[in-house]
Amino acid sequence: MKGFKKHIAATLLLGAVLLACAFLAVSYGVPASSPAVGEGRDGADAASASLVHPDDLSPGMMTPRACQEPRTEEIAAAPAAAVAAEPGATETREPEETPQEPEETPQGPDEPNASAVDPSLPAPTDFTATFNYGVGQRRSELTWTAVSYPGLTGYVLARWAQNDFASMLDIFQQLAASNPAAAPCASDLQAQFLVLYQGGLTYTEKNATMDAIEADVDQLFTILFSTPGTGSLVQQLVALADTAQTTNTYYYDNSISDNIYYLYIAVANYNNGDTSAPSNSGGVFSVRPDRTAPATPTGFTATAYDPGVALEWDRNTEADLAGYDVFVMQGGSPVQLNPSLITTGTEFFYEDIGDAGGTTYRVRAVDLRSRRSGLASAVSVLAPATYYYADDPAWVCSGSWDLEDYRAIETSGGLLWVGHWGEVPPPDPPYSPPPVPTYTQASASLQFTGRRVRVYSARYWACGNVNFYIDGELEDTFNLYYDGGYTNGTYIPPLWQQRSFQITGLSKGPHTLIIEAAGSGGAQGQHFVNFEYAESR
Repeated sequence: MKGFKKHIAATLLLGAVLLACAFLAVSYGVPASSPAVGEGRDGADAASASLVHPDDLSPGMMTPRACQEPRTEEIAAAPAAAVAAEPGATETREPEETPQEPEETPQGPDEPNASAVDPSLPAPTDFTATFNYGVGQRRSELTWTAVSYPGLTGYVLARWAQNDFASMLDIFQQLAASNPAAAPCASDLQAQFLVLYQGGLTYTEKNATMDAIEADVDQLFTILFSTPGTGSLVQQLVALADTAQTTNTYYYDNSISDNIYYLYIAVANYNNGDTSAPSNSGGVFSVRPDRTAPATPTGFTATAYDPGVALEWDRNTEADLAGYDVFVMQGGSPVQLNPSLITTGTEFFYEDIGDAGGTTYRVRAVDLRSRRSGLASAVSVLAPATYYYADDPAWVCSGSWDLEDYRAIETSGGLLWVGHWGEVPPPDPPYSPPPVPTYTQASASLQFTGRRVRVYSARYWACGNVNFYIDGELEDTFNLYYDGGYTNGTYIPPLWQQRSFQITGLSKGPHTLIIEAAGSGGAQGQHFVNFEYAESR
């Protein structure tokens, strides 16, 4: 029997897993289920996501790892229709690209012996699934580390196709209902399935999402092993699978359809009928590159932030989409901005340009055969500014601050928040012993939305260093000192509306700016800090 078979060789794996449940129930007081935990998957080409070898969790080391926390946004239920087929999926095959026969013809399954699964027996490790989409060699290439142990007779491979994923999710949600430890993994798996089928993913994004699905599935299988009363769930999962056998440590799966997701695992068989615990999982997307160039991207916009410009566009929907290139028009010619293909997301922020609007940019899509779409064009428009002056209630100040108004007494003078390291007054006497002086640090925070923010301050003789944070990360320290004020009886006016901080290229959405007195830096021994206003775009 060639290739993967449904519900025939599956009886071998099913019998082994059910026997494993019985064995573990006796040994550990709980039933067992399917695979050991692992992470990662080798990519199919240079465009694939970076990978990590799976953990080698031998039987007896089946301690469930902490699952990912569920996403904070609301996750709608994943309907079966949403996990039915990748857009553009087809089983039509081009004659000149007929897949080769596997290098090995798998043997038909033998009926399992009436013996238990021994969890101390070595299981396959470092299981990887790579899809080769070369002409004449389109196949899933599965590899794993050899098991070296007396009595080994070969390996059984199990495969779930994407039309099985909705049922898999339902089974794992049933597990989560009986064991809350599975709930975060099941929720994340549901979210990953929704990402997988949202449409318009590049090949790299599909592989990266499959990596996350594999990690969730491996953790859920591990929890299944340690949860009593889950034998029926194990049986349902195994019944969904196609299976095949081999005596090698590799297998070429040619029995695949075009543009479909697949998930695989492997188990080791022994001559007395005993079976190891399963390996980690591996997944692929069986892409079939076509002969047509991608469509020209739509929805292309260019938003200038001076400096920097954000280029954004809608996703293409080709199954063989590799990524995008972006350009700026200079002297009538396009100059490419991205040093390598943009394989994740549909935006590009170019910081090294002082664009205030009016510049022309272009974008194109590229497929896995390096076929290129037409160029979409957009002229940049400067993003609107929002100003937060010192008296804006959006500012939240703590520590030693004073609101000082110099607008009527100084040329170009402004309204300032002035702060410093301030000594906390001691308690009223009598006190004993004398208190040790304590200080508060002046700090002001602002919530804003934008990709760029600037802060403007005054500079004069009593100023020192000020720290600037964005979203909790220290971005810059600036010395506000300037020899302005009275010097030997001569008045030198301060410098007003001086830009003390700027950052651009922030992600979309809300951010937090913090302005903090550093308590150092003034040449006259003072370390006051101040700000007049912030401007965000």
